[in-house]
Amino acid sequence: MYARIFLLAFALALAGCHDDKEALPDAPISMEVAPFRQECLSFEPERHCLYVRTEGQHLFHVLDEDIAGFEFTWGVMQRIAVGITLNENPGPDQPPVEYELEEVFLSEPVPPQYSFLLPLVRPKAALVPVDASADGSIYRLFGEIGVGCAAAVCETYEALTRDDENGVLLRMAFQTVELPQFVIVQVECAAPRENFPLDCGGRPAP
Repeated sequence: MYARIFLLAFALALAGCHDDKEALPDAPISMEVAPFRQECLSFEPERHCLYVRTEGQHLFHVLDEDIAGFEFTWGVMQRIAVGITLNENPGPDQPPVEYELEEVFLSEPVPPQYSFLLPLVRPKAALVPVDASADGSIYRLFGEIGVGCAAAVCETYEALTRDDENGVLLRMAFQTVELPQFVIVQVECAAPRENFPLDCGGRPAP
């Protein structure tokens, strides 16, 4: 519900806050796509979303819908042109706004040791354990990418999420050679789920 309201408000903001479909941008908008995904606004465990910044905006935000024709790649920063269409009569499971890829301007791997902050409101659903040893653990993030951590960092993370009531803010780093490609550098913050956005700063920019 809140995700649908956000998408509609976002589209109208792009359009200059007018009410008719003609107010939506006639030309595609430029959008920067972060090299990692985030939890969706709906926080459904089986879904994970793009993290984007439109031209003229300072902050990144979660895009709760897919972009038709766009292929996301972990560890690759992309700048694209996107067409936006307002769905005037969306059904219960249809988005109010539809996005379609028009052009890819830039597709560039991030540099070694590129780091970013990853907020997880429901970490147990997002990070699933795969393997563990005396040196550390391996997780699967969003069912897509391997994530590792050193033993001490893993122990801290597991202790803070054991009761599955806390959200966590993780400092992540990208590795271009070693596997897994992403590692948890440290747990920056943890707070009860209901207070997490306020206590841990919400959704930070990469």
